Amino acid sequence: STQGVSSAASDVYKRQEDSLTMIRRGRERLAAGLAALGLWVCPGDGNFLLFRGPEDLGRLLLEGERILVRDCSNYSGLGPGWFRIGVRTEEESERLLTAVARQLGRD
Repeated sequence: STQGVSSAASDVYKRQEDSLTMIRRGRERLAAGLAALGLWVCPGDGNFLLFRGPEDLGRLLLEGERILVRDCSNYSGLGPGWFRIGVRTEEESERLLTAVARQLGRD
């Protein structure tokens, strides 16, 4: 029936809308947390954040915390100290923020 199709489409749309809301809120919290640690976060709406910090932050996070962030120093127009991270769960974001604070000596 067309009503069943319409209901299923509505359910899919609602789940997509919920996911986008969750990503936006997660991005806002993560961006605010990084900014509070003194890092500059590039404005945007994607499911990732581009931010700038100390050049050795990526290495420190990997070696000291076993967290891998994307080094963007080879991106055109960027350079050392630029990193990209995906918006993840609230728990994963808190782990990242705690690790960054520790590596920056701000824990």
